[in-house]
Amino acid sequence: SAATDESLRSLAEQSLALCRATPDPEGIAWSLYDLGHLAFMQGELAQADPLLAESLALFRDQGNEYGCQRALISLGHTARVQGQVAQATAWYRESFMMWSPMPYSHEAVSALEGLAGLAGVQGRAEHGARLFGVAETLRESLGLLLPPVAHTDYDRDVAAVRAQLDEATFVASWGAGRTLSLEQAITEALRVVPEAQPVAEALGQVPQPASA
Repeated sequence: SAATDESLRSLAEQSLALCRATPDPEGIAWSLYDLGHLAFMQGELAQADPLLAESLALFRDQGNEYGCQRALISLGHTARVQGQVAQATAWYRESFMMWSPMPYSHEAVSALEGLAGLAGVQGRAEHGARLFGVAETLRESLGLLLPPVAHTDYDRDVAAVRAQLDEATFVASWGAGRTLSLEQAITEALRVVPEAQPVAEALGQVPQPASA
């Protein structure tokens, strides 16, 4: 609810103020991340980007790989809903370059699904289907359910990938993804290379702020 969101924002702002006063550099980074991710969830993308970018810079300075991965994934989500296909792909890929501290998490799986959808946008449907297969297996093995709010975007992305392939190729590619080890899955994720693409062309193919 709006009241809950405002309460969460108020708590995060209080946390940031206290951490700045202490000072607590790690607390500052996490408070900025919380504010940025909350802004993303509320569709306030113009506010989310700088907060997440600042948290990422602090996490990098602190050598906090876990924090970096969280910030990178949220930046990827934020870029994607703005139609910034190449930038979103770059953020997601970088998050998997430091996957070891947090390989088994909802955030990492959602990043795989984000890359899968972007692969479909870039005309790499077979690759997208494999990544969706990987993500499905991880969700099943870890008991990570797809959040209800994510179903619409997920179903749309899967349908877009499926529409580019004949049924046999789609099923085979998805099944191949389900057989990959975690290390192979990371390698597969890193094969999605950012490509320059005009935002205007991407806007009709990726989630919009209203669905964040």
